[in-house]
Amino acid sequence: MDQLSGIRKLISFINAERERQNLTQNELGERCGMQSGTISRILGGQVTPSVDSIEKLAKGLGYNLSAFLVLATTGPKEFREVSLLHVHGQLSEINQDLLFRIAEAILDAQRRRNS
Repeated sequence: MDQLSGIRKLISFINAERERQNLTQNELGERCGMQSGTISRILGGQVTPSVDSIEKLAKGLGYNLSAFLVLATTGPKEFREVSLLHVHGQLSEINQDLLFRIAEAILDAQRRRNS
């Protein structure tokens, strides 16, 4: 993914998440400690957000920075897989097996629902 594509995905995710949470740009700005004009320029693609701005937006939307960036650039399905793999490495062998059986059951249920 090139830099411009990554920025577009990030802006698209911020907009979608803001709308999902029923926030106006002003409300998001208040949560982030940013002016609504700055939010508007970022979401309109007029300016590239700084790392500091991205971190403020992540926190304002209720995410830590790393989770926010993974979600914004890969999507929720891949984020769940990355999260499961991260958790998996910290579990005992018995718990790992249980985690994978639970994840498999969830994925099977989703597949049945979608078909």
